[in-house]
Amino acid sequence: MADPGAGAVAVVDVTAGSVAHVDVGSAPVGVGLGAGGNVYVSTSDGTVKRIDAASHGVSATVPVGARPEGLAFEPHSDRVYVANSGDGTVSAIDLAAA
Repeated sequence: MADPGAGAVAVVDVTAGSVAHVDVGSAPVGVGLGAGGNVYVSTSDGTVKRIDAASHGVSATVPVGARPEGLAFEPHSDRVYVANSGDGTVSAIDLAAA
């Protein structure tokens, strides 16, 4: 869950019944679950951050366009597409390389 006011996301583990709050630095907008259980978050600073499923820490930061919002994961691949509302572009991220 995104918490834009706090610049954080809450990662909920329903199996363990736990919630981890992860600081992403700026307002999170879009949140999605990728392959391997990693969480991907678009943030207001023009980046997408990967949150490691095991450590609940930010393990990668990828620059994208202005004001990234939605995330769309391509099935059966390692790609995520990011809608950048600030400049009207779409960024493609190769998750295997990120």
